[in-house]
Amino acid sequence: MVGIRQRQGKLNVADKVNAKEWPQPSDPRRQITVDNLLRMVSGLEFHEEYADLFADPTRMLFESFDYASFAANKSLIHQPGTFFS
Repeated sequence: MVGIRQRQGKLNVADKVNAKEWPQPSDPRRQITVDNLLRMVSGLEFHEEYADLFADPTRMLFESFDYASFAANKSLIHQPGTFFS
């Protein structure tokens, strides 16, 4: 779907993400691009552990109704594009 939208000129993966959770121009998360999200190198904090009931994946899947917002509310702990998670 992303490729189709890109080819149609309706999406550019190089564009920065416009998340409602990042309204301030000074928020460093505003540097995250669509491509960063697609390649899982956004730099957002996320600990993918499944042994702990209170780990990020469990909390996201069972306590959140909006997975995108759950992720967008995480802190930036790496420069976008530099760390796979």
